[in-house]
Amino acid sequence: MWNNILSKLEEIDFGTKLVKYFTSTEFFVSLFFLLIAILLLVLIKRGFALIWKKRKAAKGTPAGKALEKVPVDPMLKLSEKALKGVVLILAVLVILQVNGINVTSIVASMGLASAIVGLALQDYLKDLIMGFHILTDHFFAVGDVVRYKGTEGIVISFNTKTTKIQSLDDFSVLSVSNRNIDEIAVLGDFMKINIPISYKEDVDKVHRVLGEITEKVKEIEGVKTAVYKGIIDFKDSSIYYRINYFGNPKDKWTIWYKVIKLVQEGLWAEGIEIPFNQLDVHHFDETPKN
Repeated sequence: MWNNILSKLEEIDFGTKLVKYFTSTEFFVSLFFLLIAILLLVLIKRGFALIWKKRKAAKGTPAGKALEKVPVDPMLKLSEKALKGVVLILAVLVILQVNGINVTSIVASMGLASAIVGLALQDYLKDLIMGFHILTDHFFAVGDVVRYKGTEGIVISFNTKTTKIQSLDDFSVLSVSNRNIDEIAVLGDFMKINIPISYKEDVDKVHRVLGEITEKVKEIEGVKTAVYKGIIDFKDSSIYYRINYFGNPKDKWTIWYKVIKLVQEGLWAEGIEIPFNQLDVHHFDETPKN
């Protein structure tokens, strides 16, 4: 029975304190700062949404298109998250200070906690830092054709943690942690084909035929222009000639198949040999002479 009475008294005491707090100056000041924080978060969200919408409209999207259809720019998304985080942290610190909690000691104790969290999340933080570095230095953007460690592909997705590259060769998707991207190349529209021709062929004839083939290469869909460069190297079994051509790197292999077909058909039509590797073997007769 006494236990029941004591528990009821505690409930009355707690309720009294609760009512007292909800009618105190601290509560109304805390509520004021909370509302200010909520208002700032709403303004930040709407402000960045407006920026995304204007950017989409600048690229030709109708102004009345639904906001959820607007693509998110990674740099803007990161900036929005950072601003929201700053607002929330400041709001919490101010409200704690208003309610008599020593914020200075909390901030000081956060130093050790931050070090522990930093060690636990160091890989994530490396991804985040490198992702921000990629954005600010404009390494690449979604839609660019890049070469990463021997893989050539289209950047189909990017965030502050990972980059996804779809191979131009087999369409597989490579997911790379941003911390591992120490070197990456954005491919331009330049392409080339090196053509081996036998040493026994007439050089003037080869120049003429490859010049004609180059003109046909210019007519391939997706090719902007093509230039015949002539002899570029002397190999063991052949002379190498080169044709440079320019086109969208996304269509690299589609164009390549058409170019190599034109080269093969053009050379065969003129009776010009495409040599295979050859090895000269010399035999010495070591039979003793009488």
